[in-house]
Amino acid sequence: MIEIWIDGLCEPVNPGGTTTYGVVVKQNKKTIDQKSGVVHRGGKASTNNVAEYRALLEALEWVLKKCPIEETRTIIYSDSQLLVCQMDGTYHVRSRLLAHFWINAKHKVKLLQQRCKMVELRWVPRELNLEADALAKEVYHRVDGRPSTRFRRRRK
Repeated sequence: MIEIWIDGLCEPVNPGGTTTYGVVVKQNKKTIDQKSGVVHRGGKASTNNVAEYRALLEALEWVLKKCPIEETRTIIYSDSQLLVCQMDGTYHVRSRLLAHFWINAKHKVKLLQQRCKMVELRWVPRELNLEADALAKEVYHRVDGRPSTRFRRRRK
């Protein structure tokens, strides 16, 4: 079984900040691949949800290109409830911006199903998705140079 952990962020403001993503691929609890990158740097298309969808698309691309034939089950973990619920049909996609990403992701899932690969998307709490989150933050720090505000604890 392959486990893929995905995350996206938009900093320092959402929307309109720099959007980045992180993808961590594991097999038998060991990291076998990872990818991260910048989606946008400002503008209307710079939202956290866009970054989350980009991470999902990168994960699905990995499965399409690199997942061994004998691996028939892949679980993708995301801390974005919106993403998971839109993909499973619980939530409707109302945003025209996200509709493009949703259609593309649905198409890739269908391709995987035709190749007899089972792909499951699961929501996890943010605290369990630290590696993918760290990759997305690392890219943000590299390109923007500002410290991330995400998960920052308040001083008492």
